[in-house]
Amino acid sequence: MQMKLNLLLIVTALASLTLFSSLKKKNASIEKEPLSEVERNAYKKLAKLCLNKRDNSRLDSFFDQLNNYDNSEDYASTLHYVIDLCSQRNIHLFNDFDHKYGAEDFAWIMPKILKRNFRTKVKFPKRRTFDRATTISMDGVFESFEKPLNEKGLTMGLIDTESDSYVILIHEIINTKTVSKHVQQLGYSYLKLVSED
Repeated sequence: MQMKLNLLLIVTALASLTLFSSLKKKNASIEKEPLSEVERNAYKKLAKLCLNKRDNSRLDSFFDQLNNYDNSEDYASTLHYVIDLCSQRNIHLFNDFDHKYGAEDFAWIMPKILKRNFRTKVKFPKRRTFDRATTISMDGVFESFEKPLNEKGLTMGLIDTESDSYVILIHEIINTKTVSKHVQQLGYSYLKLVSED
């Protein structure tokens, strides 16, 4: 009886290992699926429009080798993979903020993004303008940042990922149609964070 039980445990363990191995191979093959040239070029063009030359060149070879992660076990999409990599490298191409992100923290990070990406200073609201309970999703917060951006010829656009976070691109106003086109080539909608009057 003990021998049958041991044999059953061994067979079960081998079956589990085989299943795990085949799932791992399946996921590896999914992750190694190449990205379409349209998507690859869209990422490159967005980087060129939204980043400084140094960060753009840092991402160029990455985009050349980027695979499709839309069915990955670790990432919800290729876009989320790129967001994660950019975040790790302190590159502000796709700026991902949870809807509960504090407005005073947003007031702290925005000047840093603008200085790095566009080598410009923008007179944003001071951090103390917002109390600790104010989040970026509250009425008037994005508007208070958009107006000073517009004065410098810049704007914030939203990539609609159908989630409760804001994936924000900062770019020149004159490039809005081009940026929107490239976001659509990635399979997402581009929205203005602040409606134009």
